Amino acid sequence: MQAGRVVAEGTPHETVTPELIRRLYGVEADVLRDPETDDPLVVPRGLASGVTPVGILALCLRVGLLEGVQQPAQRLLEGIEQRAEDIAGGRSADGTGTAVVVRWMATGPVVLSSALMPGRLLKLTGDRISPAAFTGRPHTDPLSLEDLGEIDADRIYLTTLNADGEKALAAAKEQPAFARLRAVRTGSVDVVDGDVWSSAAGPLAAAEVLDGIERLRSAA
Repeated sequence: MQAGRVVAEGTPHETVTPELIRRLYGVEADVLRDPETDDPLVVPRGLASGVTPVGILALCLRVGLLEGVQQPAQRLLEGIEQRAEDIAGGRSADGTGTAVVVRWMATGPVVLSSALMPGRLLKLTGDRISPAAFTGRPHTDPLSLEDLGEIDADRIYLTTLNADGEKALAAAKEQPAFARLRAVRTGSVDVVDGDVWSSAAGPLAAAEVLDGIERLRSAA
């Protein structure tokens, strides 16, 4: 129902569709089948930047007021948090350090906020977030080469989104200021999927970020 009006009738499998979610909540979402209960599972995608993992899944729960969706969404939230804690538990104190997620654009690098999903997952998995990421906005203003020291951290997760950003990054790598970064000197710069790490949201994206964190750390 919406505003006291019936908008769909039938079983959850018949009525819970991406079109219905879009019409009722203004959210683009996929509707999957829960592997344990076979209930419809609503997974929002393409949310605005700044949504945290908890916020993402809280939205799942809000959309999950539709019958059969709330419990699977809650399990997703708990699973993501538990997996992050398991990764953190497997790290030694020597393996932790400061980390930052940087998106390189044609105008220069921006530091993504620690409140975004990747930053929160890095923290949950044991990293200390670089002070540059504590911003009240989704990301900082573009930094000049002279200001690259602001992204100096033990590990840099680096993303680009298009050819212009890749070209600017390639040019920056030739500059002494880039070579002086601690993460560059120690070989701790990880290039990650910009579509997932800096643009996507939702539990599926969170799982991909955790996959990347686990893979990159096991290779270190």
